[in-house]
Amino acid sequence: MMMILNCRLLLLLSAVLLGCHDRTVTGFSLVTSPATTPVVRQHESFPRRTRNLATRLQMGFWERLTGKDNQEGDFINLNDAQDAQEYGPGPLVVLYNIPEGVLNEEVQDMMADGAPLASGKGITLYRIRVDDEASNQQRDPVLSMAMKDALEGIADGKLTDQYTPAAAPTTTTNNIVGMPPIVLALFSGFRNDEMLQAYQILASEVYQEAQIEPACAKAVPNAMDKPLQQVIEEIGGDHREAMLMMQQDQQETGES
Repeated sequence: MMMILNCRLLLLLSAVLLGCHDRTVTGFSLVTSPATTPVVRQHESFPRRTRNLATRLQMGFWERLTGKDNQEGDFINLNDAQDAQEYGPGPLVVLYNIPEGVLNEEVQDMMADGAPLASGKGITLYRIRVDDEASNQQRDPVLSMAMKDALEGIADGKLTDQYTPAAAPTTTTNNIVGMPPIVLALFSGFRNDEMLQAYQILASEVYQEAQIEPACAKAVPNAMDKPLQQVIEEIGGDHREAMLMMQQDQQETGES
């Protein structure tokens, strides 16, 4: 499983936790407030967006988000020393459907700013584009590999992406009717603090480029045997569900 950071519904901790300043983060369930430490569910993704959102946690929404499967052991404290260390091959970042206007050179600059330790070791970027999520044709074969094998292959240079910017899909297209596209950054071999700082910078750029809310994931042991495609779909599903619930919550609040 991967770990999802979700700073969307809470007292957004301006530029400290996850670097959320005016941005929200959703995707997996990060519970946080000024009185708590960051906690994340072990399923891992966390999107966010630049908007002026309410700064008060609405408990009804939070209960709907976590009530169905909030079980002991499903959450990880991001401040735990063990989880704060680098894990996984790398450092590397898998960029899934990141807009073509966000160039690799720019991403490397963002990584240097947000993750200087990882950047000093040399960060590998691997871009994947999927035009149609409902089809298995013409997909990068790395998606069918176990995440451990995929990340190791990317890290040691045996796997190189076939990404061509000119062929990238339009980022505003919904690949599944009624659903936004999955846009994701998967980090491996990063410390938590550097991952979050780098994600903050990257997510801001993605939103400015395409008004899309990217998810973020970190490689963790429980996810390594899963096919990479499954991991991405699980992250995207959590992200979409949280987004829809947030929209419903905002609508209900506006009607009351």
